[in-house]
Amino acid sequence: MVKSILSVSIALFLAMGLAGCGKKADENKPMEQVKAEAEKMSVDDLKAVAEKYKAAIEEKSIQLKEQSAKIKDAASAMLKGSSEDISKIKEEVSKLTDSVKALTDRLNVYLEELKKKGVDISSFKI
Repeated sequence: MVKSILSVSIALFLAMGLAGCGKKADENKPMEQVKAEAEKMSVDDLKAVAEKYKAAIEEKSIQLKEQSAKIKDAASAMLKGSSEDISKIKEEVSKLTDSVKALTDRLNVYLEELKKKGVDISSFKI
């Protein structure tokens, strides 16, 4: 009986811990929800979420650079007579740009909350 209670308690503890760690940067989360959650978070939780948003922004920025390079290549090819379609690449660039902006807006909410709690946020700047 004690073993089963202990096992259930450990399982619940691990599930709660993994649920908190498994959260990813969500560019579609409503800003009101982001603000409400940020206000209730501890400094450590805010730092962890800010790191996830920063990593997501950096990843999207890399993709954006890759797509921008493709546009240059396609434009150069067009000048040489190729009919490569740039519109699809431009569409992807637009989506990535929107995504980076949405992620940055949400990251800034967490950073503002960290500032309110007296934390130096210089390491989170992109």
